[in-house]
Amino acid sequence: MRTEGADYINPDELAAALHAVAPNRTLGETQSAAWRMGVARIERAIDRLGQRFIERIFTEAEAGYCVGRPSAAVHFAGRFAAKESAMKALGTGWGDGCSWRDVEILPGVGPPRLEFHGIALDRFRELGASRAFVSISHTGGMAVAQTIIEGD
Repeated sequence: MRTEGADYINPDELAAALHAVAPNRTLGETQSAAWRMGVARIERAIDRLGQRFIERIFTEAEAGYCVGRPSAAVHFAGRFAAKESAMKALGTGWGDGCSWRDVEILPGVGPPRLEFHGIALDRFRELGASRAFVSISHTGGMAVAQTIIEGD
């Protein structure tokens, strides 16, 4: 996976490796999905749409966390990827009435914490799910997130 020096990870290879390990699928009582997002794409959206974009996609807590970080766009991209992966693991995508703000990625002690609201919470309950986990990573200009949803 490392192709151009010790600190370089090809984002396409990383996404393919994550997808090979846990593609969008149902495995008994576990569902998972991965998603990647270019940091430059989020930067352009923020530059073009400003606060309107941030308020449409992110909760107040998420925005406060990202804005308070040295490289806000990297953290916005990570949370965007995490929201996408969570919605895919739920089987809704951001359509079907599920809004971006129905999925919230909060800082936790250790890994980030995933919380569902509204239609996302309804879908989580319909699945009979009891736990959700999210992992976010970023390297260079790419953010990657993996969500795992488990039932009892």
